[in-house]
Amino acid sequence: MQEKYEIGSVGTMTGKHVAHKITSGHYLYRGFFIICIGYYNQEQRVCWEAYDSRGYGFAHGYTLKDSKRLVDRVIDEYDTDYTQFTEEQIQKETERFKTNG
Repeated sequence: MQEKYEIGSVGTMTGKHVAHKITSGHYLYRGFFIICIGYYNQEQRVCWEAYDSRGYGFAHGYTLKDSKRLVDRVIDEYDTDYTQFTEEQIQKETERFKTNG
């Protein structure tokens, strides 16, 4: 998939793919959204989660980088039924993030 999203001005990289920042705690990476879901008190760490176009959460990690690595692994190594967002869905989700904060 070509990286053609220009939502945020600063991206973070894992290999050749860039995570595009939408708002604070919301990123678009390889057709999936990765969000900061909050502080996990038992581990005393912040948690991140990627989700697909149907709302299924996967690729849980304690850093954005961990979640991106898991998304890469799911896409590159496994035959899964996780579906990437379409351009139209990306625009709708981006607007939702921007209006809801």
